[in-house]
Amino acid sequence: MGPRVFVIAVLAAAGLALAGCGEDKQETFRKEFRPLNLRILALGRDVGQAVTGASGKSDRQIEQQFGALAKRTGSLHKDLGELDPPDDLSDDRQDLAEAMGDARTALSDIQRAAGDSDPRAARRATIQLVAASNSLRSERRSLARAAGAKQ
Repeated sequence: MGPRVFVIAVLAAAGLALAGCGEDKQETFRKEFRPLNLRILALGRDVGQAVTGASGKSDRQIEQQFGALAKRTGSLHKDLGELDPPDDLSDDRQDLAEAMGDARTALSDIQRAAGDSDPRAARRATIQLVAASNSLRSERRSLARAAGAKQ
């Protein structure tokens, strides 16, 4: 076998080996999204508990609790932004990221209202949180369905 044929054969074999080892973008996204999806679900439960339990807490406790939830939401938002979805899920991922950003803002607004002892601002922020949570829930379900994750 001549040197040229040998080089072509080696390159072809290397290409086949690499193609067999890789995952497609869809499957990689699914594997990376599933644990993130579970963390988003846990956050939703924790936010719900914080809202329903807020009436028995001091402003300081509310400020700390909602500040921690806002920080968690920001971390999840960052993790979501680091995922590389296939083209057909890119818009869904962006919609979920926007809803998470809205939820983080509402949580931060509740934190700030509690720190200022401002019940009207807290009420407005809670209404914003409900709207953001509904949007986040819907967008998460849509992406979870498309990614084959828990809905």
